[in-house]
Amino acid sequence: MNIFKKIAIFATILCAATVANAQEMTFGARVGYSMQSLDGGPLLAAMGAKTTMGMLGAGVAVVANIPVGPVVVAPEVGFLTRTVANYEPLISIPGLTGDNGKGSITEMAVNIPVMVKFFPREGVYVSAGLQVGIPIGTEMCDSKGKNCEKIDGKEETVIDESTGLPETDMLGNPLKQKNPERSLDIGIPIGAGYMVAPNIGVDFRIVIGLNNVAKMDMDLGMGIIPLKMIYETGSMNTYGVGVTYYF
Repeated sequence: MNIFKKIAIFATILCAATVANAQEMTFGARVGYSMQSLDGGPLLAAMGAKTTMGMLGAGVAVVANIPVGPVVVAPEVGFLTRTVANYEPLISIPGLTGDNGKGSITEMAVNIPVMVKFFPREGVYVSAGLQVGIPIGTEMCDSKGKNCEKIDGKEETVIDESTGLPETDMLGNPLKQKNPERSLDIGIPIGAGYMVAPNIGVDFRIVIGLNNVAKMDMDLGMGIIPLKMIYETGSMNTYGVGVTYYF
C-alpha cells in the first residue's frame, strides 16, 4: 500500500470522526514562523555542495479540534510562503561551476497536517501526525534577483546570457535543459503546546521529512552526447513555532 492510499484511508477515518463529533468541534486560526533545512543528498555533498539551511517561512492556517475519546484530532489547512537568501545552489559545485552561485529561493505552499493531541495535564499537550505539503510556486534567482529559474520540471531552451540568443550544440541544434522538478512534501509533524488562555495556545513543532522533495537532470554530455543523470535531493525538515486563537 503506497503512501497516498494510506493518506486516503486516514482522511476517511478523520471524516467519520468529524461527523460523529461535529457538535464538540472548535475552530481556530494559527499564525506561524518556521525554518526549513534541505539535505542535498550524499552525491552532491561528496562533491562539495552544501546543505541548504535557514529557509525562513511564515504562514497562516485554519485549525479544527475534534475530540475523539481521550485525544483530540486536529487537522489544519495552511498557506505558507518561505524564502532563503544568500543561497548556494545545490548545483553550484566548487571547481566545476565557478564561484558565482549565490542567490535566493522563494516558494509558496499549501500545508495539510493532521495531528493527534494528547493532554498529559491540563493546558499542556503533545502531538504527532502526518503532513502533506503541496508546493504551488518555487523559483531560484541569482544574487541580483535576475536569471530566475522555475522549479517546475519543464524543459526550456538554454539562453546565452551575454547575447540573449539560444545556445547550440556542436551540430547547431538548440540546447534544451529541463528545470528541476518539485514534488510533494510528506512528513511527520511532532510538537508540544501550552494553552496560555482558554482560547489561545502556543506551540513548537518539528516536521521530519520522509521523501525526496526535488530532482534534477544533470547533463554530463554537455549537449554533445546523450549522457544524463537524474539526481534527487534529500528530504526537507521544518522547525517552527505558532500561536493559535480558538473562536
